[in-house]
Amino acid sequence: MKIVIAVLASVLLTVGAIIGLSFAGINVGGMFSGDSSEQQKVEIIKDAPQNFDLNTPTVEVPLHGMLIPITFSKRQSLLLLDLYLYTPESNEAELKTHIPKIKNQILKVFSLKPAEYFRDEMFILNLQDDLDYMFKKEKQWRVKEVLVTKAVYQ
Repeated sequence: MKIVIAVLASVLLTVGAIIGLSFAGINVGGMFSGDSSEQQKVEIIKDAPQNFDLNTPTVEVPLHGMLIPITFSKRQSLLLLDLYLYTPESNEAELKTHIPKIKNQILKVFSLKPAEYFRDEMFILNLQDDLDYMFKKEKQWRVKEVLVTKAVYQ
């Protein structure tokens, strides 16, 4: 059964990668048929977004031991989170001053989630995606990436 799941997962990842590359404008047909030309490679580089900078150094700002109370009718549960926020070096001091506001925003967002959210087998992935979305929406904090290192729901 594990082998079937592993094979199915790898097939899904491969298909997802091919679809993602084709949406990005990369001709994946040339990868398999051997007909790729130098001209296609140059076009891909020309079409790359100009505002994406790989050389921008980032620093990590830790948020450890966040305890979020989650109330379902008469029962209260707790979510313990450890996160790292990645931001440009020039924004580190500014981000650290906003830690209380960031914690409050996380508290407001996740304390209202239904019980099924925390019991889902994809909980960690969903949590990371929701945090990424939250920080992309809150542009003033300039968080480029969120890394969840601990998420304990009890």
